Amino acid sequence: MKRPSRQQRREAAEARLEADVHEAMMRLGWQVPTDDRAVRAAEEALAAEPVDLPASLGDARAVWEGRRAAEVRPRLEADEDGTVDVPLARAAREGGPIPPQIEQRMRADRLRAQRERDDESSGTAETS
Repeated sequence: MKRPSRQQRREAAEARLEADVHEAMMRLGWQVPTDDRAVRAAEEALAAEPVDLPASLGDARAVWEGRRAAEVRPRLEADEDGTVDVPLARAAREGGPIPPQIEQRMRADRLRAQRERDDESSGTAETS
């Protein structure tokens, strides 16, 4: 009988390791059971050793009412018609402050691009 190659042995070892890690995670409750057999086994394990919830989680209504409301801050301000008044270059900075030297460079770049566009549209673009 032919002996398995090094690659085959490595793949078999990786498969065993993956199966062992999966089983350990299932036993520790770090992975949610996904098939009928695993769900039944988890239910039986919980029935054999019930886990008491902390008192702070005993009342679902109190937990729900005690949660913090999610704070949603739009990154771009939009008018009533949905148009964005802020240039997208600012959006790329995720609403953070722009240092004055960067602001100045952005303005210069915009003016240069507008001049180039105007030159191209009027047919006076320089050729290098």
